[in-house]
Amino acid sequence: MSKDSYEFSYMSEKEKRKLIIVKTLVFISVIFSLWQLAVSDGTSPHSDYFSAAWILGAVFVYINLMTVRSELVEIFKHPVEFHGKEFVWASTALFCVGIYIQFFA
Repeated sequence: MSKDSYEFSYMSEKEKRKLIIVKTLVFISVIFSLWQLAVSDGTSPHSDYFSAAWILGAVFVYINLMTVRSELVEIFKHPVEFHGKEFVWASTALFCVGIYIQFFA
């Protein structure tokens, strides 16, 4: 393996715990939003858009958590390369539709 392709991949137990906790919280938020969509009675359609936007945002966060090699803060080190930007754009669009429905429809 060449020196250019080598990546330091040791992760301490403390960092593993942090990562597991964050992934678990993201997963719980997705489950809660799916539950909220399932029990929605249709009287407030804007909340359905907000829940769907939250789910897509959480998927984006989880995809980026999967790229962590050694510590959680490396996601924000420059140059920042986020994966799954399409989920953010779709989430933003759904959120804007929800805002429009809530205030203008």
